Amino acid sequence: MNEKYTFSWERFPALFILASLIAGALLSKGIFFPLLLACTHKKKHFIAASLCLSLFTGTLFHLAKKSSPESSEVVALLHPSSLKKKRGRLSLTASVPYLINKEGKEFERLKVYLPLSSKNTPDLNYEYIVTGPLKKSPYGYFLRPKTWKKGNYAPSLIQTRFSLHERAKKTIKKRVQDSDVQNYFIALVTGNIPSDFLRAKFMECGLIHILAISGFHFSWIIFLLSVPISLVCSRKTSLLCLLLFAWIYFLFAGSSTSISRAWIATTIYLLSILFSRVSLPLNALGLAGICSILIDPYSIFQISFALSFLATFAVLTLYPLAKVATHYFYPKEEGHLPLWRRSIFSFNQFCILSFFITLFIQAAILPISLFFFPFIPLFGLYYNLFFPISMMPTLILLILSFLTEALMPATYLWRAAEAITKPFLEMVLYGKGPLFLLLKSPPLSPHILALSTLFILFLCLKSDAYSHEKYLLKQDGVHD
Repeated sequence: MNEKYTFSWERFPALFILASLIAGALLSKGIFFPLLLACTHKKKHFIAASLCLSLFTGTLFHLAKKSSPESSEVVALLHPSSLKKKRGRLSLTASVPYLINKEGKEFERLKVYLPLSSKNTPDLNYEYIVTGPLKKSPYGYFLRPKTWKKGNYAPSLIQTRFSLHERAKKTIKKRVQDSDVQNYFIALVTGNIPSDFLRAKFMECGLIHILAISGFHFSWIIFLLSVPISLVCSRKTSLLCLLLFAWIYFLFAGSSTSISRAWIATTIYLLSILFSRVSLPLNALGLAGICSILIDPYSIFQISFALSFLATFAVLTLYPLAKVATHYFYPKEEGHLPLWRRSIFSFNQFCILSFFITLFIQAAILPISLFFFPFIPLFGLYYNLFFPISMMPTLILLILSFLTEALMPATYLWRAAEAITKPFLEMVLYGKGPLFLLLKSPPLSPHILALSTLFILFLCLKSDAYSHEKYLLKQDGVHD
């Protein structure tokens, strides 16, 4: 294979910059192996630029490193970010750009949760100076406010979004009879998981990512909407409509880290298709990662950041390999086939392709999963094979149900969505036997994690380079 395409960094400058930023962030924690990414390039100035950017990023994170506050009385400046209701209790999530405790120590860039009373909710279009006890727990910082002092006006959609979420919950509870399906639909629509039982069972099966709104949901919704829109609109108009839907969905879903990251990635990807002659999804992925880091630099240390970008990276680079494996195990039948046989073939091929993509994603994120999670569900691959596929008709019916709700409530759509979803959901929630066996994760050091992830990145880039060279040979009319 041509050495020029071995790692393909020249084709993906945005991905190169993202890799340098991540390498620098890990360098501030004493992990230097990701710097080896720069050494895969032949040109010295390319390696030097990558190392300089990584060292600069590592220095910034090292200088900004501060100790975490302990439980004590504090005075904090709050910027409200989201409002949730669970078990009848309101909870406000707020970012804290500045906090000082009773000993006079100052802290910056925290995230806190505040319990609120439904009868005494502050106007969330303002920032506040709050005093009260701060408590630290494994789930984050909890601040129970004693006094509120209103600050500058900061227009936001927090209360409007909360009201829309509550209306969506009431609609689902009114139209859907089964309580488990209700909770599942509420989690899919709003991103808030109303049932601890639902959360625990999905975690056991390795499906918790299904319930948290992320790039997975954005990609499915954009894909489902693109089919009917492309039939009636031109390519440019279709992309603009999808971009508009992505923004509307983001404004409704909220501004959490995972949702913001998915919205940025979707926006950049659609814009790259709209304005580029040749769309390079890996460059769009790199640019989305850079924007996410600029908005929230410390999100780079979150497990959701690593899992979402590594999984997407694996899909984009290993998709051609998954297609080759699918055609090998399920070759196309020769000759003209009737419509019903072609439909069965396409469906079976789609399931096998989904299996291989899922297999490759699970392999790519395995080191991170072993490092962060004490137990790995043995049958998580099995559940991730069939359950995401089952979401397609569910999402289609939910979209149609909400679109018709304002004009003419279609009860039959809700009933159909419930009927289709319930068998798959009950298998996850109440399945018996070995399907919930958990494998205890072996202890991994951060350095072993960095090396194994680096090896996976090399393999993915090697696969992409091979596919790219085969594509160029095909364009030049050269066949094996």
